[in-house]
Amino acid sequence: MKKKKWILFSFFALIITAVAALYALRPDLRFLTVQALQTPFRNVRLAQTAVPDSSLRSISIEELQDTESLTAYDQSLMLINEDYPLKENFSPSLSAYQDTGYQLNSCMVKQFEALSAAVSAKTGGTLYITSAARTYREQVEIKEEQPDTAADPGESEHESGLAVDICTDGFAGSAFLKSAAGQYVYEYGWRYGFILRYPLGKNSITGIPFEPWHIRYVGRPHAYIMYQNNLTLEEYIHALEPGKFYSSCGYLISRQKEGDSLHIPQNASNIHISSDNTGHYIITCRIAA
Repeated sequence: MKKKKWILFSFFALIITAVAALYALRPDLRFLTVQALQTPFRNVRLAQTAVPDSSLRSISIEELQDTESLTAYDQSLMLINEDYPLKENFSPSLSAYQDTGYQLNSCMVKQFEALSAAVSAKTGGTLYITSAARTYREQVEIKEEQPDTAADPGESEHESGLAVDICTDGFAGSAFLKSAAGQYVYEYGWRYGFILRYPLGKNSITGIPFEPWHIRYVGRPHAYIMYQNNLTLEEYIHALEPGKFYSSCGYLISRQKEGDSLHIPQNASNIHISSDNTGHYIITCRIAA
């Protein structure tokens, strides 16, 4: 009997030692474990809010684009996947990123610069771009070269310029999360409007396995809400019932069906409009007290 107990004890001790050794060699696993333990305690309320019709004004997209007080009209909240591919006539708004030879969607250039600077200041590492905006033709070629892993043309976020693949010295691909730079991007990318687009355990929703090197710009406060509530872009957009208003983090958010006009509160400021590529626009604004 004592011998059996000793064998059982030795077996469990061996397992514990093996797990400890694995975690010692895999800083990414340690990091993901801590994140998983913290997730249930993170939550940001996204509350449906009643906004009286009498306080709303109707305004056309054309008027919004021409209004000087409009903070931003961009492509930052577009959902791009197998179910919602880019339209044939889609044209991304692109800008060159420094002298790298890469192009990013214009709405995220300054924020990616800020994220890169923060990574350097906080971790001593340097972020490098390995892939940014791609043309439809380039995606076709990548699909031909990597038929089992690459997205079909029209279904890749890279065609919008809103996604960027990154690495740091000595850490690329899945190893990126082993670095201090990778962990900083994962944990604090939301501060600069970025989310980890294909998180661990969400591939049944996104259709894409875990990619710690692939980040996506969605802007604030959306990145913060998604990070704190452990939501993918798919889950977040579909949580916004069309025609309703939601309040969170001092912002008012509304997803409204594409049409002749949108409905915006009279006293709204810092208005931001983006198509979500599902037949709706997402409006984000602040309301004067």
